[in-house]
Amino acid sequence: MQFKQPRRVPSAEVQAELYYRLREVGIEVHLEYRAPGVPGYKRGRKCVFDLVIVVDGRILGIIECKRRGRRNAPTGRSGQERAYLSFGISLLWCYGMEDVPEIFERITEGVRLFKAFQKQ
Repeated sequence: MQFKQPRRVPSAEVQAELYYRLREVGIEVHLEYRAPGVPGYKRGRKCVFDLVIVVDGRILGIIECKRRGRRNAPTGRSGQERAYLSFGISLLWCYGMEDVPEIFERITEGVRLFKAFQKQ
């Protein structure tokens, strides 16, 4: 079978790229993390975060990957946004491979600052 290149990079490949880059610099990251359900969101079913950043056993951030063609500025109005933000954890949106370098830099800097603050 001949491989046909997709027009857009699938979000799974974007997740894989972020996962690889973050692991490569020693940041603990996990894919498809299942969190407790939030009342009113998908009938209380568990939330599944695309990636979570973990420092010292604590979830420091959530990264959600979406297709570039569906980019909308997060408003806090969608059910997914409200549910995810209800956990009180930083939430970053990644809309394709072109966002990966910026997300990577924001995460590495955030982890560095968090660790430095913990030492004080």
